[in-house]
Amino acid sequence: MLIGKAACLLSCVSFTLLTSVNSFDAYAPRIVFACKSNSCRSQMAEGWARDWIYQQKQDLERLMETGGGNGALKKKRQSVLNDMVITSVALDSTAVFCGDAPETRKTVKGKAVEAMLLDGIDISQYAPKTLSDIVPILSAADVDVAADADQKIVDRLVILCSCGDEVKRALVERSKHTYEWDIPAPTAAAKAGEGDAAYRRVSLQIRDEVNKLMGELCP
Repeated sequence: MLIGKAACLLSCVSFTLLTSVNSFDAYAPRIVFACKSNSCRSQMAEGWARDWIYQQKQDLERLMETGGGNGALKKKRQSVLNDMVITSVALDSTAVFCGDAPETRKTVKGKAVEAMLLDGIDISQYAPKTLSDIVPILSAADVDVAADADQKIVDRLVILCSCGDEVKRALVERSKHTYEWDIPAPTAAAKAGEGDAAYRRVSLQIRDEVNKLMGELCP
């Protein structure tokens, strides 16, 4: 039964690759997930996006081992998966640092880390980042980008919180496309009685949105 399921999975992956051969764009986008302090929702989104890439690579490796699918397309897809840039950032750079110790960065919320671990994803080593922190990451392939403040270095910006235009302006202006998911923070729901389950619920909600986005960018 397991062998049958595995064969069916590979067949589906192979079919997707074959039917996408004329439409697949071998372009690796730079994707940034953002929320006000980069301590919970955007970190979850980064974790899920990285997991999506890992799972896709695993499926592709299995397909390559069986010799299924279109060879040229598989190489293009592998290149895109390897070159995609995924990161997250705080919309408010001051929110990254502790108020009473401005030299000290905050950490990712422990409840967010625990919620992600329930699905085997470890974001405990992630850290809140400012726009200046991620510019070198996004511009690694283009040495001229970092020095040009008007250059759009983000292909897809995903904002996971509700915030004013002024807070998000700097990042939006450097992004080609902006999505606003407006996913409520789990903190308030947890305090209102939902408890830790709020973090789990939000994590899965973010997972579904991330998987949809990633599937559209790398079909």
